[in-house]
Amino acid sequence: MANYVKVSLIGIHIVILLHLVYTIPQVSIVRKCRQIDYTIYFKQSTVLNCPEEEAVNLAGLNLSTFQVNFVRSSIIENISLDRNNIQVIPNDAFKYVLRLKCLNLSKNKISYEWLTFEHPSLKTLILDHQMNDFHASNNILTNNIWDLSKISSNFPNLEILSISRNEMTSVKIPAESFPRLSILYLSDNNIKHIDPFIFQDHLELKIVHLEGNNIETLNLKDIWNLEELYLDRNPIQNLVIDSFNQSLKVLSLSDCFLKQPIYISSPLLITLDMSRNQISDIYYDVFKSIPLLENLNLMYNNIMFVPDLKYLKHLKRLFLDNNNISMLQRNFMPDSLKTLSLKRNQIDEIDKATFANLELLEELDLSFNKLESLPIDWQVNLKMLRYLNLISNRFTMISDMEISRLTSLKELCVVNNFMGSIDLNSLQIVPQECTVYVLN
Repeated sequence: MANYVKVSLIGIHIVILLHLVYTIPQVSIVRKCRQIDYTIYFKQSTVLNCPEEEAVNLAGLNLSTFQVNFVRSSIIENISLDRNNIQVIPNDAFKYVLRLKCLNLSKNKISYEWLTFEHPSLKTLILDHQMNDFHASNNILTNNIWDLSKISSNFPNLEILSISRNEMTSVKIPAESFPRLSILYLSDNNIKHIDPFIFQDHLELKIVHLEGNNIETLNLKDIWNLEELYLDRNPIQNLVIDSFNQSLKVLSLSDCFLKQPIYISSPLLITLDMSRNQISDIYYDVFKSIPLLENLNLMYNNIMFVPDLKYLKHLKRLFLDNNNISMLQRNFMPDSLKTLSLKRNQIDEIDKATFANLELLEELDLSFNKLESLPIDWQVNLKMLRYLNLISNRFTMISDMEISRLTSLKELCVVNNFMGSIDLNSLQIVPQECTVYVLN
C-alpha cells in the first residue's frame, strides 16, 4: 500500500506519494513566493542627513549662535546642526574642522550671510526647510526667489546641494560658486518656472530632483552631462529636453496628473517612469524617440489595452500593474523583454499568441487577476521563463495553467486560487526543478 503525506495550509491540501517524492517538484510550505524587483533605478530619498560616523550631532538643541572654534578636529567629517534657530553662520565657523565633508543646516532660520563662509573639503550641504521669519530685505529668500548668484563665497568641492522644502518659486544657482556640483535637490518647493539655461555651465551636474513643485512647462537647454531628472508630483504638460543632450539615462514623471504620455526626445534614455498618472491610452509612436529604453514603468494608470511597443528593441522590463487591462489579445511586446508584470488588472482571457515572441522572458507576474485557465500552447516559446506568479486568480487545478512545457521554470506561485487540494498528478506536470509556493 502506498504511503501518503497530507499537509493542510491556508485551505490548501498538498497530497504527495512518499515513494515518488523524488520524481516531483519541491513544494515550499515555509518560504513565501518572492516578488518581482520593481527597483528600476536607485532613487535616493529627498530627505538628506549626514552620515553618523566621524560625526558631531548638535541637532535640536535650540541653538541660535555658536563660536568660530566650537568644533576643532582633524577627524570629524560630518556635522548636524539641523532643527535649531540659527540665522547667521560666522565666516570661519568650520575653519578648524579640517576634514568636514557634510554639513546639515536644515530647519533653521539662516540668512544669506551664512554663505560668506567657505570650506575647501565640504562635499554635501543641506539647507532644507529654512523657517524664514526674519526681514525679507536681509535674507537669501527674497520674493520667494533664491538667487544664489548674489553670494560672495565659493564652494570649490561641493558635490551635493539640497535646498528643498523652502517655498521658493524660482532659483538661480551660479556655476562659479558651485563648480563641482553633481547632485541638486530642489524638491517640494513652489517652483513654477525654470530658466532653460539654469544648468548651462554646470558641467559636472548629473542628477536633479525637482519633485513636488508646480512646474507645467520645462524646457532645458545645454544640459550636457545630466543623467537623471526627477519631476514626480508636478503638473507637467510640456517637456522639452535639448536634443543635443546625449547623457540623460533616467527620467521620472510619476504622479504628474498626465492623461496621456508626453512626447520625449532623448536618444540615450534607459529608464522612464510614468507611473501613478491618469493615462488611459498610449498612441503608437509616443516612445519612438527613446529607442534605447530598457525600463518602462506604467503602473497605477487607467490603461485598458497593452500598448504596441514592438519598436522598443531594447526594452527589458515593463511594468503595467494596477491598470484596467482585461484581455491580452495580440502580441505587442518587443522580443527583448525579460520581465513583464501585469499584476492587479482585470485579466480574464489571454490569447495563445500573446507571448509568442518573448523567448528571452524570465519573469512573468499575472497575479491578482481573474484567470481561470491559460490556453494550450500559450507558453510554447517561453524557453527562458524562470518565474511565474499566478497568485490570487481563479484556477481550480494546476493543469489549467498549462505549464508542462516551461522547462526552465524554477518558481511557480499559486496561493489564493480556487484549488481545494494539490495532488500528485497535478505536480507531475510541473517542470522537474520548479518549486511550487503555496505560502501566503
